[in-house]
Amino acid sequence: MSRREKKITKGEFDLFSSSNNFPLIGSWASKEYNTINPKISSYEDIDPSIRDVVSKNHKIYSVSSDPVSVFEINDCIVMPNGVFFINENVVAQSVHDFPLKNKESLQKPQSFDRISSEKPVLILSKYGYRNYGHWLIEIMPKIKFIVESGINLRDVSILVGHTNTKLDKVVRDSLRMILGFEPDLVAIDRPVSIKRAIYCTPITKHPFKMRPEISELFFELKSANLSKSKPEKMLFVTRRSANNRFLEGAKLVESYLVSKGFEVVDPGELVFSEQIKLFSASNVVVGIAGAAMTNTVFMEEKAKILHLVPSSMPNLFFYQLASICKNNYYEFRGEASSKKVSMFSKSFEINFSKFEDFFENIFLPGD
Repeated sequence: MSRREKKITKGEFDLFSSSNNFPLIGSWASKEYNTINPKISSYEDIDPSIRDVVSKNHKIYSVSSDPVSVFEINDCIVMPNGVFFINENVVAQSVHDFPLKNKESLQKPQSFDRISSEKPVLILSKYGYRNYGHWLIEIMPKIKFIVESGINLRDVSILVGHTNTKLDKVVRDSLRMILGFEPDLVAIDRPVSIKRAIYCTPITKHPFKMRPEISELFFELKSANLSKSKPEKMLFVTRRSANNRFLEGAKLVESYLVSKGFEVVDPGELVFSEQIKLFSASNVVVGIAGAAMTNTVFMEEKAKILHLVPSSMPNLFFYQLASICKNNYYEFRGEASSKKVSMFSKSFEINFSKFEDFFENIFLPGD
């Protein structure tokens, strides 16, 4: 099914519709990339309700990423999560990976602020904007396509969702680093009306596909800001500052890995530049699956990455990320505290003796 044939729910506005008269500024065709061969502790440790989806995607050896287009939009209302409306209809591309129940309840805001700037406003937000991983992989890299479309980002305002968390500083710092200048940032926490907007269509289909250009962007960023020394660090990435997916018995795992020469880190306690330097200086990472592990995008090709994952979590996002970055991907599953299939299980635990065997006999001797 082509993008122009995509089924659109009633009440949605399709930017690729033949009736759309908004100017197309740039477009990029679908691009293929090869997936990597994952090393999994056991598919039997994955919850049965998601096991087939996970194993099926691990057997897809070539992924065709979605086309990308950049449009100029006139007169729209934008929400902090990047959803925007034209007339009374929600724009289909801005809700392409919304959970269905959230999507069906969307209504055009009746109350909103107005952005009075004469400059065009680049919409740089989407579902999941409060998460570091979504920002780093699914939102910020749109900048690459915007620049390639010929837009001078010194001449635009950049709209992002305001989170009132540490992520707000990461957003500003990362944009400053990638652009080379202080961006004109508009952070919103309620709907706004925009007279003239710039919009880049999705560059990922979470969690099943990504654009290979994402890794290219971070290679450029890493190369421009770091020394060329050979990466030699080994990291264990914890989730001490998170309120879910807590690893029961983490101290035992930490002690074991420290004895093997690993450094224990919580990237959530570091500023953005420190996270880049730490991961780019590392060639082996073991970590609890979560946003902090997105920093593996700064590692060199063929780096070894082992995710500790609750049985209830698909984790395909990190598998796709490892594929476009050409890393070696390993996954050890643990039992979630809740039997409900969810990305946000409160805690999980792993069988340490099985982990030790997997680490010693599969992970360490691996590629």
